[in-house]
Amino acid sequence: MLKYRKYYKAYEMRHRLLNIKYFSASLISISLIFNATAAQEELPLQDSAEQLSFAVSTGSWVSVSVTPDDDYLVFDLLGDLYKLPVAGGEAQRITSGMGFDSQPVVSPDGRRITFISDRNGKDNVWIADIDGSNATQLSDETYAKLISPTWNTDSSAVVVTKVSKDIELIQYHVDGGSGVTIAQIGTETANPPGVGASFSPDGQYLYFVEALGSPTAPTDDFPLTQIVRLDLNNGARLQITQGEGGGVRPQVSPDGRLLVYGTRYQTQTGLRIRNLETGDDRWLAYPVQRDAQESYRLSSRGMLPGYSFTSNSSEIFLSANGQFQRINIESGDVITVPFSADIDLEIGPDLTKPWRVPQGDLTATLAQSPNFSPNNDTIVASVLTRLYTLDRDASEPDSLTPEDMWAFQPVYSPDGRWIAFVSWTANDGGHIWKTRSNGRGQPQQLTQNAAFYTDIVWQPDGERLWALKGSEWMRHQTFSEFTGLGIPLELISIDENGDNETLIMPVGDARNPHFGPEFDRLYFAESGTLFSINLDGGDRRDHIHITGPRGTSFTDEAPGAEDVRISPNGKHVLAKVIKQIWVVSLPNVGAAVPQVSVRSPSLPAKRLTDIGADFMAWSNNGKTINWTIGSSIYERAFSSIEFKEADSPDDEDANTEEP
Repeated sequence: MLKYRKYYKAYEMRHRLLNIKYFSASLISISLIFNATAAQEELPLQDSAEQLSFAVSTGSWVSVSVTPDDDYLVFDLLGDLYKLPVAGGEAQRITSGMGFDSQPVVSPDGRRITFISDRNGKDNVWIADIDGSNATQLSDETYAKLISPTWNTDSSAVVVTKVSKDIELIQYHVDGGSGVTIAQIGTETANPPGVGASFSPDGQYLYFVEALGSPTAPTDDFPLTQIVRLDLNNGARLQITQGEGGGVRPQVSPDGRLLVYGTRYQTQTGLRIRNLETGDDRWLAYPVQRDAQESYRLSSRGMLPGYSFTSNSSEIFLSANGQFQRINIESGDVITVPFSADIDLEIGPDLTKPWRVPQGDLTATLAQSPNFSPNNDTIVASVLTRLYTLDRDASEPDSLTPEDMWAFQPVYSPDGRWIAFVSWTANDGGHIWKTRSNGRGQPQQLTQNAAFYTDIVWQPDGERLWALKGSEWMRHQTFSEFTGLGIPLELISIDENGDNETLIMPVGDARNPHFGPEFDRLYFAESGTLFSINLDGGDRRDHIHITGPRGTSFTDEAPGAEDVRISPNGKHVLAKVIKQIWVVSLPNVGAAVPQVSVRSPSLPAKRLTDIGADFMAWSNNGKTINWTIGSSIYERAFSSIEFKEADSPDDEDANTEEP
């Protein structure tokens, strides 16, 4: 099927198979409107909520806070907040709805609670009256994670850990404002604050955790944090703990004499208590709830559930082993506080929908690694693990490889007579092959040893093939490609008849070897850098480095282009930057390597796509540029491109300008 796209064309490759089953998923976009006093009833699925009711007498990872009159406990359970007499009994629910409320802390004056809730669609800091009414949102976050809120000493502000690009302690005033960062001196070298904070009763000190290890730690990754003290008058910082079990969740007593914190001993977590006047440090309770120091990401509900002193600093309440415990500070005696709670959850509607699986012919929607013949008249691509060719004037593709062979990454030989490709099997690895481009005969296996082969390219004289090679066993053991291919690769070359396979060099992160204007140099893309080597693997030369906008990345460095390809005449490069295709001029500036950001290009640059692309290539000896989206293959004459001084990624006309 021929589709016209302004000054370029799209070729639709279709492939029909019998009895292929597939599933289709829908993407639902929900727009949430922020309101400082937003009620849970505004959630878009509220009207369709269902009820789930049951009774419990235990709970896990429950944060608890004692009211200043020592009469009640406030705690979180399954996304709602509850109030319980300190002697135990039946808990009273004080918040409800579809939002998930957690980590409650009672204010020092006993009038309010603060907590984390996603009732507006994203976790934010909220405050409410002690009975759960009059909930008000303090923060306005749509991306960052907020963890472990705590009150300041006069109940006028809430401090919370904010996790985004940086980790910060942010203070929000109850009367409004966007919040202020609590800083310490030496922030350019000090570790960022971690999760959890507690004020001294006089308001001078703030205790929290930092990403510090221990001098006796067995590994660099554990312990994750230690407790430090920040002087809010002058910003001075003092490390409080350095044990090999780390320090988490500091809690200062109301009289300011004691500090309770969590730490690891052997395989379990316990609570230790520090006398801040004498320095005495001893175990208070062991074991309790295991902490979350090994979490891959900071836990959204703190590194240990919250616990709370009584007003006279003589006891502490916590949740452990599914129950509330009341621990005497002096004796260490433990009293279990029994409770029961009637759970009545509002849950989202059942979104399951029956979907009939189509039977019969299947139209393929992805053409992988398309490659044009040297005369630019025929396309070859991998579709559903088989190779197909499609002439420009044809409406249906022709199969090129057998049904029982998984074939990928086809490339035409310079004379157009052969197509080389790689194979792969679920159990035995793969090989490099070649087959006649006219479809006659059987594919010929070129490599002798099964391996993972990828990124093949013909030498311009057609005498050898170059490819990247990795361990077949390691490839089969790779359970995820979330951070990349996951196995080391080496550059090899092999004669076009399968003889003289030669190992050239390890390539590290470099990919996509290809030839440019010289026949004796091979070009690669590596994290946005285009470089070349001679055919012996030496004499590396960097030619250009291309980056995209940083976006919401946690690193200060702009991301490099995913792929960079030099034109046959060496005067331009194609770059794929955040899935968009750009063409950039390549100057000859000597030893200096041009640094080009497509956000504000320092060289003539033109964006060719608007919705992205899967594959890209030069064809027709550099006279044409091709790219693919799904099963549509686009081409554009290079002569039609008009460069501007700057072509921003946000330029809406980047792909609609007439030549």
